[in-house]
Amino acid sequence: MTMAWENTLTGPVRLGDLLIEAGLVSRADIDEAVQIGRDTGMRVGRVLIVSGWLSETQLNSALRAQSLINDGKVTKGTAVRALKIASDKRLQFDHALERLTSSRLQALVRPA
Repeated sequence: MTMAWENTLTGPVRLGDLLIEAGLVSRADIDEAVQIGRDTGMRVGRVLIVSGWLSETQLNSALRAQSLINDGKVTKGTAVRALKIASDKRLQFDHALERLTSSRLQALVRPA
């Protein structure tokens, strides 16, 4: 079982890596957004939204996930799964995370 504190062993998670792992954008999208950000001074997240590669809700969810991971509150794997659920079901990240963790708890206490 992976503990949330284990995230600190690899350092802070980068937003682009989180978005890619969750399948919300591609590496090419991130690379292009970084270049556009350098050229224009815009933040990468804003470039992703303006370019239509990401919605405002998805960016906010990813930022929330990044914060929770970096604070050691959730593992990266759990955050990625919750981001996928949030995007697929059009939920706020916290609701998707709650749904994910409550279903895991139910599976643990369900009789075999």
